[in-house]
Amino acid sequence: MKLSECENHNVRNGRVSQRLKLDNRIPSLGAHALTCDILHLGRFDHGSGESIQPARGAMLTSLEHNGCSGPLLAPVDFDIEYVGPETIQVPAGSIETDHYRFLLEAHCPKNIRRKTCGAFRKSSSLSRSASAVT
Repeated sequence: MKLSECENHNVRNGRVSQRLKLDNRIPSLGAHALTCDILHLGRFDHGSGESIQPARGAMLTSLEHNGCSGPLLAPVDFDIEYVGPETIQVPAGSIETDHYRFLLEAHCPKNIRRKTCGAFRKSSSLSRSASAVT
């Protein structure tokens, strides 16, 4: 049997041991530092032609969008929308990015931009670097 496990200790909850049965591999983990959200994009398949794709079975360490609860494992299903390429202007110049949007039932859409590294876009590729979250 596959398990996802969490051990933590904090003032509010004391010691907590958590074990969740898994039917499948976890596709991504959101640890709630904002830069970690980019890891959910690793399975986005640009070759499918679908601009909105499901992210099912991801795990979060908090159900709160700002990470203010937990840490406890929380399975979550959401959709990822590819909005398109976007150039962001910053004092140091311009940055070419891909713009995505996380579509979650309990929260407003979250916009995420990932720095592009040329024209390479492939499913399950981590050859691109993380950039800004708004």
